Amino acid sequence: MLNQYLPEGRLLHTPENRRYTAEALQQAMDENTVLEGRAVLCTTDHDLMVSYGPHLGRIPREEGALGIREGTAREIAILSRVGKPVAFTVQELGSTPIFSRRKAQELAEQGDEAQRGLAELISAESEKAGELAAGRAALAMKIDGELFEINKAMT
Repeated sequence: MLNQYLPEGRLLHTPENRRYTAEALQQAMDENTVLEGRAVLCTTDHDLMVSYGPHLGRIPREEGALGIREGTAREIAILSRVGKPVAFTVQELGSTPIFSRRKAQELAEQGDEAQRGLAELISAESEKAGELAAGRAALAMKIDGELFEINKAMT
């Protein structure tokens, strides 16, 4: 399973996310893979109950959003997710698996920082090489196998 850190809802219907077997959940837990399900209920303790294929998992309140544990996020960050897709990592398996949305958010932040660093490195290398064509400098960067080209007019 490949970790991609996309906005919540983008992974929900992908083939990689629809592997609902116990073995796939174990692998996701072992590899810290981000999965998505739909939050179907918020308990009185503000735990989110998440439907993931045939599984009904639980995201404990402190794992419901980055900052809840620290007191820097409000409860609405959890309550507003009911009925919507939520990204999570698998923390424990059992009759009711335990998921963490907070961990998925932390991984996404780390992934964003790594991608920004990679993009900056490639841009710096491209600038040094400096391809000139028809009075324009062309910069190219490759992120997650996708090529992005940025053209900048020379002045």
